Amino acid sequence: MTTRLSDWIDDEPALCLSVAVGLSHADVCDRFVGDGDVELATLERAARSVDDGAEARTWFATGEVGDAVFVWEDNGWRGSRRDIAEVLSTGGAFASMYWNVNALSAFTYARAGCVVAQFEALWAPDDATWTSLTEVGATRVADDDWFAAPWASGLVLQSQVLGLETHADRSWLSGPGVRFWAAPI
Repeated sequence: MTTRLSDWIDDEPALCLSVAVGLSHADVCDRFVGDGDVELATLERAARSVDDGAEARTWFATGEVGDAVFVWEDNGWRGSRRDIAEVLSTGGAFASMYWNVNALSAFTYARAGCVVAQFEALWAPDDATWTSLTEVGATRVADDDWFAAPWASGLVLQSQVLGLETHADRSWLSGPGVRFWAAPI
């Protein structure tokens, strides 16, 4: 497995990138978007909303990539939660890769409403977790290789367990039908 991704990862100090397979874009929005979230017209407006007003905010985007639906959370972590993974995997499968500026991270994989694997993604999964992930299409990498590039390794793993043609990329944010949201932290 290659862990080489474009330089965009270096520009993302805190990100949670979730992908659901088996649900429509509308279904993911119905299950993910919260009461305090506000839809905005563009990525630029969503990003600017973080600095608007007295309330601490973050932004996220939802969109389609092939037969999957992604949720890109800038400085968010909602997709790393077990309850979200369970809900967004009910139609098939779900995987998220989360990291932040404090070196906290999580990789989560769920299938048919059940979390199959969740681990601190700064380090490679343990043997039992690797076994469950290789059974659904992952290619195991050496622990040292994972540690050298944990976020990239997690995103490649995400694409493998979900059967995506490619790993996540910032270009997903400019695809057709992408929706942008501001959310309270």
